[in-house]
Amino acid sequence: MGTFINAYCGKCGFRQEGMMYGSGFANREPKIPALKKDTGELVVVEKTDDPNLLFYHQEEMYKGTIEGFGIQNFDIHLNPENNLCPSCGEYSMEFIDVGNWD
Repeated sequence: MGTFINAYCGKCGFRQEGMMYGSGFANREPKIPALKKDTGELVVVEKTDDPNLLFYHQEEMYKGTIEGFGIQNFDIHLNPENNLCPSCGEYSMEFIDVGNWD
């Protein structure tokens, strides 16, 4: 089962809603929030080795440690807070769990 998440930055007001994180019953490859290096766009894509993507479960994309399990899909954990904001470049973006999908 996957999780619907919203992204919100309290510093600059950046907001992106309704992102589908994880893997549903039909999808085997998880969809993970990522930052496109060339455009600075926040996208949700299947896990890949694309060098143009920085995935938000990678340690350089958030500050501090993930409390508990964070927002989890199998072995992938997102930090609910202190994530790199694509708009202002600060570690002030939150991921908010708003529901499930399958």
